[in-house]
Amino acid sequence: MRKSIKLLICLSMFLLPASVFAADKYKQGDTVYVSVKSTNLKASESSASKNAATVKYTDALKIEKFTDKKLYVSLVNSPEKKGWIKTSEITKKKITTKGKTSVTNNEITLSAKGMTNVEAEFKANNPSLNFTAVDSIEKIILDRAIVIAFAAQGKLNMGDE
Repeated sequence: MRKSIKLLICLSMFLLPASVFAADKYKQGDTVYVSVKSTNLKASESSASKNAATVKYTDALKIEKFTDKKLYVSLVNSPEKKGWIKTSEITKKKITTKGKTSVTNNEITLSAKGMTNVEAEFKANNPSLNFTAVDSIEKIILDRAIVIAFAAQGKLNMGDE
């Protein structure tokens, strides 16, 4: 009996902290901030759904509801603009860009994610290389209907699980 009690106490010491850390990271009513240059709020949880609104870096969003990987939010400054956003595109920390700085918002975003502008450095160090094809490919914007049809034909999940 004593061994059972000791085992129960030991297990609770390990399981209780795990349950505390497993508590919801987000709560309804919390304010979060867009941490990417620009992204679309989606009409439904599916990445293939229609765009409901566009938000940009530092925009404040209020959480209405959430799942493990996506949040249903409204734009604080325009509450009528609502939609789903991936948790990887937001942060709980308020982002400020006040003060004089020589870096762009995009550079701040990239540095916060541990990235730098490697491409520009590479171009500068290799002036004989021609990036015209890469630059033209990066400018291509595909029609959403074509992307959805392609994903359906290939049985792709569009990043949804």
